[in-house]
Amino acid sequence: MKTLASGAANGRFAFAGPTAIAESDVLSFVLGTILGAQRAARTASLLIRKFGSCAAVFAADPARLACAGGAATRLVATIAHGRKIARWRLREMLVAKDIVGSPDTLGELLAIDLACHPRDSVRLICVGEDNRMICDLVIGEGRDGPLPHTIERTMRVAVTRRSTALILVQTRLTGDVLPSAADTSLTETVRDYAALFGMVFHDHVIVAPGQGISLRAIGLV
Repeated sequence: MKTLASGAANGRFAFAGPTAIAESDVLSFVLGTILGAQRAARTASLLIRKFGSCAAVFAADPARLACAGGAATRLVATIAHGRKIARWRLREMLVAKDIVGSPDTLGELLAIDLACHPRDSVRLICVGEDNRMICDLVIGEGRDGPLPHTIERTMRVAVTRRSTALILVQTRLTGDVLPSAADTSLTETVRDYAALFGMVFHDHVIVAPGQGISLRAIGLV
C-alpha cells in the first residue's frame, strides 16, 4: 500500500521539506490505513472540500464525518486516532516553549490536556528556570480541593524535579470558571506551601471547555 512516505508526496518532502506536503497528503496518509491509497486520496480531497481544511476535518463532529466519507465507523475511529496524535504532537511543541511569559501558550496547552483527558481535576504544573514545563502533577480528582498533606507531598516531588515556579490548574468539565471562595482559599494554601519550599507561585488557572480564567489576571494572585 502506498503511503505518505512514498511516491510523489515523498519526493516533495525530500526536496522541499514538510511545507511542500499538502493537507490532502496528510489526511490521505491517516485514511490510507483503512481505505487503501487511491480511495484514501479521493476521500481526503472530498472531506477537505466539505470541511475547509485538514484541521477542520480532525475537529469535525463524528456524525457529520460519517455522512461525508463512507466506511463510517472505521473512518470516524481513524480520524479520532489521528486527532489524538495531532494533539499530542502539538502538546510536545508547546511544552518546549515559555509558558510563564506566554498566556496563549499556556492556554493552548491546557485546552489540549482537557480535550485528551476530560475530567475534573486539580494539578500543579512545575516550571524550571527557563520558564518551560518540567512536569505536571495531579494533586486532586473531582471538584474537591486536595488535602494539605497531599499538597505538601507534591511540593517535595516538585523540589526534586528542580522546579523554580508553580502554576495551579483546575479543570472542569461543566460549570462556571469564575473562582469561588474555596478556589481562592486553595490559591492561598498552595502559594504558602510554594514559598515554604522556595518556589514562586505564578498563577492559578481554571479551565473548562471553551473558557478559562487566570486568577493573576483578575488580581487574585
